[in-house]
Amino acid sequence: MDLRFGILLCLFLHVQCALLSAQPGGVQGKVRKQLDRAGELTSSQPEQALAIALAALKGAQTNHLTFSEGKAYQLLARIYAERSEYTKALEASKSGIAIFDRLGEAKETCRMYIGMGIINRYLQLYPAAIESNLQAESIAKKHSLTFQLAAIYGNLGNIYFDQLDYNHALEYHQKSLQIHKSMGDEQGMGNTFHNLGMIYRMQKQYDKALDYYNRSLAIDSKKNNLGNMAISYSDLARLYIARNDFREALVYAQKSLDIARKIDAKALEQTALSLLPLIHAALGNQAAALVHHQKYLSLSDSLHSADLSKQIADMQARYQTEQKNRELRIQRLRLQAQQASLSQQRTLIAVLIAFVLLCALIGYLLFNRYKLRQRNLKLSLENEQYQLSQTLQLRKEENELLLTETANIKQMDRVKSQFFANISHEFRTPLQLILAPLQKQGNISREEAHMMERNANRLLRLVNQLLDLAKAEMGMLTLHYQWDNLIGFLRQTALYFEPMANAKKLLYQVDLPASEPLVAYDADKLEKIVYNLLSNAIKFTPSGGKVTLRAELDHSTGLRIIVSDSGVGMPEPLQNRIFDRFYQIDSSQTRAFEGSGLGLALTKELVDLHDGSIRVTSLPESGSTFEVWLPLKADATSLPNELHRMVSTIGSGEPADSPATTTDLLTKQEQVELAQEDKPTLLLVEDHPELNQYLRHELSDRFQVLHAMQGDEGLLVARSLIPDLIISDIMMPVMDGFSLTRHLKEDDLTSHIPVILLTAKDDLDSRMEGFELGAEQYLGKPFVLDELVARINSLLTQRNLLRKKYSREVVLQPTGTPVRDREAEFLEKTIRIIDEHIAEESFNVEMLQQEMGMSRMQLHRKLKALTDQSASDFIRYIRLQRAADLLRQSGSPVAEVAYQSGFNHLSYFSKCFKEQFGVLPSEFAKQKNSNSAEV
Repeated sequence: MDLRFGILLCLFLHVQCALLSAQPGGVQGKVRKQLDRAGELTSSQPEQALAIALAALKGAQTNHLTFSEGKAYQLLARIYAERSEYTKALEASKSGIAIFDRLGEAKETCRMYIGMGIINRYLQLYPAAIESNLQAESIAKKHSLTFQLAAIYGNLGNIYFDQLDYNHALEYHQKSLQIHKSMGDEQGMGNTFHNLGMIYRMQKQYDKALDYYNRSLAIDSKKNNLGNMAISYSDLARLYIARNDFREALVYAQKSLDIARKIDAKALEQTALSLLPLIHAALGNQAAALVHHQKYLSLSDSLHSADLSKQIADMQARYQTEQKNRELRIQRLRLQAQQASLSQQRTLIAVLIAFVLLCALIGYLLFNRYKLRQRNLKLSLENEQYQLSQTLQLRKEENELLLTETANIKQMDRVKSQFFANISHEFRTPLQLILAPLQKQGNISREEAHMMERNANRLLRLVNQLLDLAKAEMGMLTLHYQWDNLIGFLRQTALYFEPMANAKKLLYQVDLPASEPLVAYDADKLEKIVYNLLSNAIKFTPSGGKVTLRAELDHSTGLRIIVSDSGVGMPEPLQNRIFDRFYQIDSSQTRAFEGSGLGLALTKELVDLHDGSIRVTSLPESGSTFEVWLPLKADATSLPNELHRMVSTIGSGEPADSPATTTDLLTKQEQVELAQEDKPTLLLVEDHPELNQYLRHELSDRFQVLHAMQGDEGLLVARSLIPDLIISDIMMPVMDGFSLTRHLKEDDLTSHIPVILLTAKDDLDSRMEGFELGAEQYLGKPFVLDELVARINSLLTQRNLLRKKYSREVVLQPTGTPVRDREAEFLEKTIRIIDEHIAEESFNVEMLQQEMGMSRMQLHRKLKALTDQSASDFIRYIRLQRAADLLRQSGSPVAEVAYQSGFNHLSYFSKCFKEQFGVLPSEFAKQKNSNSAEV
């Protein structure tokens, strides 16, 4: 069944290349020829085929040939699959699917999903294989892709066959057969007949199996498909062996062998030779059985040697490629080190400026807090004096008024407290990204220097907004008019937001008048108005949306600026409050957008300073439009004499809040293989893109690092991959860190995983809440990276000690253990299930995982974390413990004990028993009997 559908995968990719060949020439023609050549060399010269395919991919990307790029990924998936590099094959498939889906190529997308399902099946990732085929089925049904639908049902039948779920396998192969019959596809019908025969043979319904095998052979004989005929003859030989009809089995096995030798198919010849010794031995032809067995061994050795030679050649080619890449990386690192030393002085100056501004901000906040307390105390004293001078009725009314005032004060305190918490979060994350590179040993890279500069500018802008609001509150803000080209200034200001818009894949439009007259205006105030409106529009508009800046200049009516977006919008009752200081529509810990609530309040103050107006129109999920009107001076004579030409204060570079690079924010999570257990696995859940990327980079040398941007995504990854430790932020969209911790600790799959919470909320209440929910560590931002690493190592060490405790108290003493927690209950349940099937030799890991309601990987990771044993080792360990208990009972024969413990082979039982207890079972029983006699 694997061979037939492996051929189907290659057929799909071959059809793809044929379609590409119809495209026009030029650069496209060169790419097409490269892909054709790579396809021809895939089986014979895989290394050369891979190099040509990668070159075609690069050419398609450089020349923006999107469809050809998808075809290149499609071919790379096939090449990687044939090289057994299945992880890379899956990555190439995903890239191809993304491109074809974006182009609306439904048939190509469906075929890529089918191929990805086949690769996942080879990797035995059956849930992923089923999901890929279901995606393909949805597309095929929607676009009436009948041929692809038949292949999908056949693939699903094969997957369920591999999982021994024969009922589902039978259901899907029947569906596939109906489609092939309706299309008149005889070859498809023949393949499906063969698959149905295999299912009925495994179900021991031999008459039905024989009928379907004969139907398949009739079609293959008609089309002279010798390879398929050889496979069917081998399966018929197995069927007659199962029915103890060895003479018929000999006929079909010999036919399979003859065809295999005729078409020089070594794998099919090996299969036939593996059956003949058993058949001849059953018929009493011992000499023939020995001859065929020797031929089978000789052919197997030959095939194994050929495989080894191919692997050695592949390894040599890969080694040479890695050597060249390593030399290039060394040269690149040297260049980066030189550039970093030149920018280090500039970085230190920026850090010092940020520190001074931070101190000034803290002083201002403390002064403002003292002033607020004095004002509240004064109001309270005046209210008390007023109450004493009034009548009883007035006292009652005053009490009601006092209650209202108290509620307002509490509400203001809550708003201020929330503001301080948010502004603390806004400061701590940039500070973390500034301090972290300074605290580590070694030079600061150019990328880290840019990251520090961006976050220093972000802090500076926040401080300036706070200072401007303070000046506005005290009436100290004044306008400083300058005479210059207003439209050119707006165009230059709008230009600096293009990187932010491009990073989020937004349609960013700027509509400004063509004429550029000289106008008197305050450049600093106007820049802040435009900056806040545009930054908010881009922040609250999801990827793929639209942001527009439009301006209208009329000397008689003034300047009108309109900023509109297609973002999340807001309900009408909240539109009047967005200009209040410190107000945020969503102030919860799970809010989707960061911010301090200062930008629009400052914009309103600056517009009022101009004697202008600002209004907003918005609907939820339909975007928002902000319209600002500012009056202009009629002529230059009405302005002060010191009026001068404006020099732009915008500066060079991108805005402070713009992301580092688009690729940094859009990096996808790499496939994690179960076999890679050299390093502990960490899951990092952090919604700040730069901090997420930085921590992953710094921790990746010591640990395997998985990552998620939101709490709900982190929970799915934790349940799926069972990491050794989880590091999570608290304030995140959708699900915060507290909720994530609670879900993890309440789930049997993840309850044992230690959790470290990272946050700017470093108060006692937040710490208490985190510890009560089960978090092991709580680390406030900014933190030292070495401290985080030390805490991770400490928790992992504690987990190892706990694992030894469970192994000793639960596994070695599985009944009556004093350990009474969730992990102990899990182990007891596992042991109880094994005990229930202790005498069944067929009871294996698959059956245990079904009984536990877990996937194979989840069960493996959970048992590995608690007992340091794989699932199969754990089952064997419990069997041997029970065998030892039985041997302690006087008079129990070793053979009987072995069978009762699930071992049908006495030699294998003795070997495993000696490995675990150091003595043979018979010696163990003698020792226990002698000890009992002495007692």
